[in-house]
Amino acid sequence: MLTSGLRGGGSIFGLLIFSLVVFTGTPATVPPYLFAQSPPRFRMIGRVTDKATGEAITGASVAVTGAGLNTGAVTDQDGRYAVSNLPAEQVEVRCRSVGYRDVKNSLVLIADTVQNFSLSVEAVKADEISVTAQSESSLRQSPQSVSVMTEKDLDLHRGQTLGETMAQLPGITVLQTGPSVSKPVIRGLHSQRVVILNAGVRQEGQQWGAEHAPELDPFVAARIEVVKGASSVEYGADAIGGVIRIEPRELPHAAGLDGRVSMNVFSNNRQGALSVFVEGGLPWLDGFGWRVQGSVRKAGDAASPDYGLLNTAFSELDGSISLGYQKAWGDLMLYLSYFSTELGIFKGSHVKTVNDLIAAFESESPFIQGDFSYSIGFPKQVIQHTLFSLRSRVHLGDAGDLIIEGGAQQNSRQEFDAYKGFQSVQPGERPAFDLILESYSGSVKFQHRPWHGFLGTAGVSVMQQQNANFGGAAPTLIPNFSSTTTGLYFKEEWIQSPLTLNIGARFDYRSLGAEPYASFLFPYPTASEQKNFQAITGAAGAIAALSASWTLSASAASAWRAPSVNELYSYGVHHGTAQFEIGNRNLAAERSLGLDLTLRGKNEKVQTEISLFTNSINGFIYLFPRETPFVSTRGTFPVFEYRQTDARLTGLDGSVEVEALAWLRLTAGLSLVRGVNLSEQDALIGMPADRLRLGAHFHLPAFAGVHDPFAEVNSTLVRVQDQLPRIITPAALPPNLEGVVNLDELGRFYSLLLGSPAGYGIVDVSVGGELNLFSLPLQLTLSVQNLFDQRYRDYLSRFRFFANDPGRSVALRVQLPFGIAPPH
Repeated sequence: MLTSGLRGGGSIFGLLIFSLVVFTGTPATVPPYLFAQSPPRFRMIGRVTDKATGEAITGASVAVTGAGLNTGAVTDQDGRYAVSNLPAEQVEVRCRSVGYRDVKNSLVLIADTVQNFSLSVEAVKADEISVTAQSESSLRQSPQSVSVMTEKDLDLHRGQTLGETMAQLPGITVLQTGPSVSKPVIRGLHSQRVVILNAGVRQEGQQWGAEHAPELDPFVAARIEVVKGASSVEYGADAIGGVIRIEPRELPHAAGLDGRVSMNVFSNNRQGALSVFVEGGLPWLDGFGWRVQGSVRKAGDAASPDYGLLNTAFSELDGSISLGYQKAWGDLMLYLSYFSTELGIFKGSHVKTVNDLIAAFESESPFIQGDFSYSIGFPKQVIQHTLFSLRSRVHLGDAGDLIIEGGAQQNSRQEFDAYKGFQSVQPGERPAFDLILESYSGSVKFQHRPWHGFLGTAGVSVMQQQNANFGGAAPTLIPNFSSTTTGLYFKEEWIQSPLTLNIGARFDYRSLGAEPYASFLFPYPTASEQKNFQAITGAAGAIAALSASWTLSASAASAWRAPSVNELYSYGVHHGTAQFEIGNRNLAAERSLGLDLTLRGKNEKVQTEISLFTNSINGFIYLFPRETPFVSTRGTFPVFEYRQTDARLTGLDGSVEVEALAWLRLTAGLSLVRGVNLSEQDALIGMPADRLRLGAHFHLPAFAGVHDPFAEVNSTLVRVQDQLPRIITPAALPPNLEGVVNLDELGRFYSLLLGSPAGYGIVDVSVGGELNLFSLPLQLTLSVQNLFDQRYRDYLSRFRFFANDPGRSVALRVQLPFGIAPPH
């Protein structure tokens, strides 16, 4: 078991990373041409369109090979691409997109070049068409609503958390715990109800916590795809809300050296970030590619418009190694990543008495304030996450492809209390709780070749997990546990223009074994306890092409989720959220049925997607506040308990982009969600407020050596959340609060706990462009978030009771690609 080695002085994963880094960094492995003088470098730009309609093709790949070169780009939403750092050589350029015939050209580069492509439609290609579509054509073949952020989109938000980056997409909101912790919310659902795939492996940490953000390096992703709605057939249990698929850049497979340096600075918390990757191939091993990447982020305390947010500093150190080998028989990919962070939890969220808690809720500013600092005090979190994945695709001739995937992860989480309380040690000497989760996963799937319009996949998967407590200074929040999940599935698509139909089914089985901890902790098992869950889920969908520009799709999908260990057994103060949480060991599995109707349109001037959805969830598990807080020598905390009900979430999300003029693009995105507790005929707690996002993007002419200059203005308008549960005033004081607070004060506390802050609007602006620096393309972006320094508190902010959200922040992002061709 790896846990035995980690606390003792080192992990197998850490040793493997260190060994690989040392190997790739030794002088013997550095090619001599790295230090040679750079020859002239050129730039290739262009646009990829549909030959029949003239429409831009998003997500098409443009690969440039030859002269020891293997690089390329993916087209953006306008069908445009740019490939920099090209040598003065003869190269081969190949343009590909699923559903279209490949186009290949050869040319000699003697200057910056414009190379456009017009692609002809191909009836059916043998490439995989998965639920998370890989290109514009396959996006249209998904019956569910799918949103994509390309590398160009992501570059505008590098340095932010995953949740903040994805908040630009319709239907996506953010659950925040201070300025350094955020997680994506898809149509009102998050945490265990959203599956995140990182380099093909399901990301597994302690994601049950509202303040447990995904352990992901913000600089690694080259593409993010979001499937909204139930997706259990392909991705198994827990995908009730949707799937987030994060893919790194494709590896090069030819000799040479390329890379990029990214630097960010942010004014609000004085954050600095640096990320570097270097990649290439080997001249003596055709088809082999490699990449080494590292990132560091460090930030001090954030600030609202009127005061600093004490103890919100953080530091982060990440790294990854990718290796790939591609030949006629198939390919093999290895990915290894390491993520580590230490982050402070806002000090104003931990108070000592009931009256202090009520006063903090009602105050315009936090009681605890201080000067800016980079130091991280208590309470705080220390997290490390290591992920290893191995994937192989083997071509089986005319039969199809066999895909084998395996993964191993280790997640370490330590949370430190703010007060000594009854502990025998000072804060910081031991964590309040100390957890290590190990996850091992594997899958095998077979994709058959197209046959009379049919494309299909069948597969089997397994995941095993073990969680260990290492004895914190306080009673642990969750017990030791182990779980095993197995599943098998199939899905099939029939494509016959103008109609596409798909169907799929899956069977899953999950066992969860919890170990005893202490008999005085109410929900905990007093003896080893085994719980077993199983479910059959299915999905069906249809896509109809109404015209060359419009499609209408409908889908029905069932999904399920077994209760997680914290929902069953939690009993204690969760320091990251500053609340006392109580589990319910009698919870049953959630089962959902989601219905989606999506209209998509795209022509030369307008691109739009509007989706209506409803998601009925039987046995919906949620946290609900009790009327009375928990009072102890460690402080006073709101009490939340896990409950179960039948619920329905309905709503609408959509986006539209209009090329109003040759130099102006207008955008709009809308997200509406309504959650109803069907058992109580009441509103569900914790649903995102309605929001509208409006934007204008200006394409500016080149000037003074600046290429592709742009300016952008975006505004986000958020309504007050008025869909709230009914407030029931406590009838009597509990014995532990007699003489501490009166009944009216307790009622006011409960009203504040269930209330919502006011609506708000914020404006963001950005400008950017590309400069030539010693024949290298230097990309610069200057942006201002919350331009007018608006005071606001978001309903999904866990610290909205104590402080405003951060104020204005100016960010400068710099990217410098580089590349060196090997000698001939």
